[in-house]
Amino acid sequence: MTRFGEGRSISCPPLFEGEAYSQWSNFMKYFILAQDFEIWDIIEEGYIEAPKKKKKQRSENETKVKLNSRAMNILLCGLNEEVSKKVSTCKRAKEMWKKLERLYGKKRRKMVLHHVQTSSNHKMWTVFWLS
Repeated sequence: MTRFGEGRSISCPPLFEGEAYSQWSNFMKYFILAQDFEIWDIIEEGYIEAPKKKKKQRSENETKVKLNSRAMNILLCGLNEEVSKKVSTCKRAKEMWKKLERLYGKKRRKMVLHHVQTSSNHKMWTVFWLS
C-alpha cells in the first residue's frame, strides 16, 4: 500500500522564507490563479486609476483597488516576517511582486579572481563564481 505525506493546504498560500524563490513564485502564481484570474492580472499588469468623474469609472477603480488589496494580502500571507518587512512599504501588488523578484529572483553571482603563481614565474588567474 502506497502512503502519501501531507500535502499543502489549498486555503493557505505557499510560504516564502528567502530561499528557492523560483519554485515559490511558481507555486504562488498557481495559488493566486486558483483564487481569481483577475487578482493575477493585477499583479502582472498593475493598474492605473482612472479619473473619478463618472460613476462607471468610480466603480472600475473600486474593483481594481479591491483586487489589488486582495493580491497584496495573499502575497503578504505567503511571506515570512523577515521577507515581508522588505516589501511592506509597496503600495501596489505589482510593485511588491517585482521587488521580490529583484531581491530574490535571479541571484546575482559575484566573480572572484584568484592569483596563482606557477613554477615558471608565469601568472595565472582562476575565476570563481560565488552565489
